[in-house]
Amino acid sequence: MARVQGSEPLALLVLGCLGWVAGGFIGAGVGLLAGYLLERFPLRGQAASDATPETAARDGRGQDTTQNPGSAPPREDSLGERFFRAAFLTLGHLSKADGRVSREEIHAAERIMQRMSLTAARRDAAMQRFREGKAVGVSLAHCLSGLDEWLAGHPEISLLFLEVMLSVAWAEGAPGPEKRQVLQEIVQCLRIEAGEFARAEAQVAGGRRSPGPTAANDGRAALEDAYRVLGIPPMASDGDARRAYRRLISRHHPDKLLAQGLPDEWVAVANEHTHQIRRAWEVVSRVRGLR
Repeated sequence: MARVQGSEPLALLVLGCLGWVAGGFIGAGVGLLAGYLLERFPLRGQAASDATPETAARDGRGQDTTQNPGSAPPREDSLGERFFRAAFLTLGHLSKADGRVSREEIHAAERIMQRMSLTAARRDAAMQRFREGKAVGVSLAHCLSGLDEWLAGHPEISLLFLEVMLSVAWAEGAPGPEKRQVLQEIVQCLRIEAGEFARAEAQVAGGRRSPGPTAANDGRAALEDAYRVLGIPPMASDGDARRAYRRLISRHHPDKLLAQGLPDEWVAVANEHTHQIRRAWEVVSRVRGLR
């Protein structure tokens, strides 16, 4: 039963009088206290009956617990979804550029998904986009639709996007002319400078040889790759080499990319590229005796 508005003072008065009759001043005080407590903390059944549909739909923290009929999966027009869509569509388009998609290219795309720690549902969505991208008649403009202008305005994230594409383009080794044509179209669309493209490709190519302490039998090639990754010539001064390394680490730092809008799913990919830059610096600094 709902309480009558304005009944609280009357209840306090009645209980206070009953307390006075039963025990004088002390009884009156006990009666008034009892009335206050009943008002402040109503019985469970009464509280439930007094609840409106709006208040009943809130939990103990004041949060709405009713189901929102408008709730839905992540919006297709959100930045994260547009980046996800564009990346895997473009990977499929690039892989099919020479007329076929190899097992190595599929494995390379799957490794990207693993590094991103995608859920089963997100992995299925990524593979669906990949298949859409490799369909006959799909253009690069379609793959990048809705994201190309944004990427062009964020050069560091554009480079990460390009490096992801290169990791699949190099899955079987140096890409052929068809894949190179698509890569050049990506570079032009995202307004990436030729020197940045060369450095990014050297980073991916060098990663295939895993430059580092284990590459003793191929030290010269590892050193050449390391210089390309850092974007400097072998005759660069120690100071220039160190500055190039620090600039690249700063540009590829995941925290900086996140601040610029990189979706969270791609942080692990950014971390791997940062690791490759560090490995290249280890090769160069060891040969030069730098610390």
